[in-house]
Amino acid sequence: MNDRGLRGLIRCYFGPAARATSVSHMEHGLENEHYRVDLSDRRSCFVKIYRTTRAELVATEVELVTALRARGLRTPAVIATRDGDLFTRNRGRLAALFEFVEGAHPGAEVQAGPGAAAAH
Repeated sequence: MNDRGLRGLIRCYFGPAARATSVSHMEHGLENEHYRVDLSDRRSCFVKIYRTTRAELVATEVELVTALRARGLRTPAVIATRDGDLFTRNRGRLAALFEFVEGAHPGAEVQAGPGAAAAH
């Protein structure tokens, strides 16, 4: 997704006055596009643009992240749109926003799980 599309997406979530001061493509991830967006009000968010066109898959993911967070797992919060939706469609692509949390990207062994890491 280009800068203009991401800036439109930010307005969908935070309103017409929201301004992105920087947009950075993040290289990590196996299937989707990921961006860090810094806003003029000093907030930062993580934007996930999905390759899938199946809304039910995205709904399952954001609902799971929300439920895990509600049960005390330390995971970035899902940010709802101004209409209260946990994901949206922008320029034909499904997208979700999460709070941005500084830190290191987990290694492949963490993503794959301990069983898969041990097999390697």
